[in-house]
Amino acid sequence: MLNSVVAATDEFLKRYFHDFIADIAAWILKQPILSAETSGIELSTTNIKADNVFKVMLQTGQELLLHIEFEAASKAEAMKWRMLDYMSRLSRQERKRLYSVVLYLGHAGKGDEGRHQVESLEESCLHWSYQVIRLAELPAQTLLALEKPTLLSLIGLCKLEAPKQELSQAVARIRQEADNEDKRRLLNILVNLLPTKELAKMIQEWSSTAEFLENLPIMQLIREEREEGREEGREETLQQTILNALILRFKPDEALKDMLGQRLALIEDLQVLNKLFEAAILSESLETFLNVAEFDSPS
Repeated sequence: MLNSVVAATDEFLKRYFHDFIADIAAWILKQPILSAETSGIELSTTNIKADNVFKVMLQTGQELLLHIEFEAASKAEAMKWRMLDYMSRLSRQERKRLYSVVLYLGHAGKGDEGRHQVESLEESCLHWSYQVIRLAELPAQTLLALEKPTLLSLIGLCKLEAPKQELSQAVARIRQEADNEDKRRLLNILVNLLPTKELAKMIQEWSSTAEFLENLPIMQLIREEREEGREEGREETLQQTILNALILRFKPDEALKDMLGQRLALIEDLQVLNKLFEAAILSESLETFLNVAEFDSPS
């Protein structure tokens, strides 16, 4: 299921790391920092994104570049060479201290310990290393114990021993944040990073009691379907709610919005519409929804 998780969650991960990089950097580096910000660095000949590289000022006064990559592919072999490419280019271009880390999602990265070398005749001639964090192997309790609510948006990607209790604790702690906008952003990211249908349904169950979850756009759509769907014209209500959910989550262009609206308008079977509503809320990507709906993929 996580084969496409990077593409499906890329927007949320990038936004999350951009908005809360100070706490994230201190967690990764395991030391206090004075400041952290996006670097604006671009490496035009690679796929590296500028918002994956951050300028960090340590409490010691040292400045370094923090380079973060997310990876959901199952093979670690290709990743080590990508990291060597990225790290060597960043080092050559910026001439600054560099700290690189790979956050593996799901079952990706097995066997990658983050330390590699190339052998010569008698000894190795090239060494490189980076930190490896396998979120799926990181106990959720580890994040909860840090007392940093800003890190808890990642909890759905971690190892959950007692999912309902641990997710409830994470939501409760995020709700203690003083800044209402931060609460909303952190909860929205948490919901959208949940990797399984079962976990997403848990969040849905809380929507009637959790004040800030109630106000998330996705939760509003769920409530709308439950309430308005009881009235006459349920098919039309469901069709529009499905379309609203797809627009909110995936932001299709006008041509694609028109196509989706037209195709949904042809479906009158309530069982099918309910299935598509669930898919609109829980699909990892628009392509996943189109496959479930058996709509033609956009060209």
